[in-house]
Amino acid sequence: MADHFWIGTVSTAWGTIGNWSATSGGLTHGTVPTNADNAIFDVADASNCTTGIADTCLNLTCTGYIGTLTISATFTIAGDFTAGAGMTLAGVSAITCVGAWTNHASMTYTYTGAISFTAQSGTKVITTAGKTWGGNVTIGNATSGTTVFQLVDDLIGLSNKILFLLGGTFDRNNKNISFGTFSSTNSNVRRLIPGSGTFTITGSTGTLWNITTSTNFTMDAGTWTLIFDITSTNLKTMQSGGLTYNDIQLTGSSTGGVAIAGGPTLRDILVDTPPKT
Repeated sequence: MADHFWIGTVSTAWGTIGNWSATSGGLTHGTVPTNADNAIFDVADASNCTTGIADTCLNLTCTGYIGTLTISATFTIAGDFTAGAGMTLAGVSAITCVGAWTNHASMTYTYTGAISFTAQSGTKVITTAGKTWGGNVTIGNATSGTTVFQLVDDLIGLSNKILFLLGGTFDRNNKNISFGTFSSTNSNVRRLIPGSGTFTITGSTGTLWNITTSTNFTMDAGTWTLIFDITSTNLKTMQSGGLTYNDIQLTGSSTGGVAIAGGPTLRDILVDTPPKT
């Protein structure tokens, strides 16, 4: 494992060997980070960087960096991501992160690609720092059974995006979530710890809460509220997986309804005005 510092002396391309140094602000050392090497963007260089095909690193640390990092091809972070206060994270291509994720409250976040968290063990924390996530987010995979993915703060996504739980334990840590759709319909070992707070579904149509297949899925009861924010007259569907929920609330500016399927056990259903069904 080695540290590689971004110096950007040749171009904006991550994969160009002349753009990396063994020291902060140093001369090029003729190699690029691998998935066993740390990539460091710091105060010594503010030039922009754009990822390309097969680019990767171990830990990606951007403390002090004030340039723009654009994800323009599928990118893998084999360790942790730590954002810098003055940086911009941009682009549309997918990111796989095997470690923890830490946004910074003062960063600019225009990135709209999908993010997948794929750790295989331990506890990995996710810090959003108040940024709205512009793409789908996937928690775990088929081999993440013992991993805990834990929120540090609220997780907010766009109303047309999906939050997937594919494997492992997703611990909301009593934080609030807002996403268009939640989907966990597979047979992988997975667990949702709702805790308290709210889990708001903001999509406009279709199956917006999808646990059609609940095999190997467990969900703690908690004191949380599952909210459907109804902004259209379309009928939405909740595939409950036959699980036990606390409260379900129908709210929003329109009069649409939610079809609850799968035979769940509920503590209460709360219906706001205008009338919903």
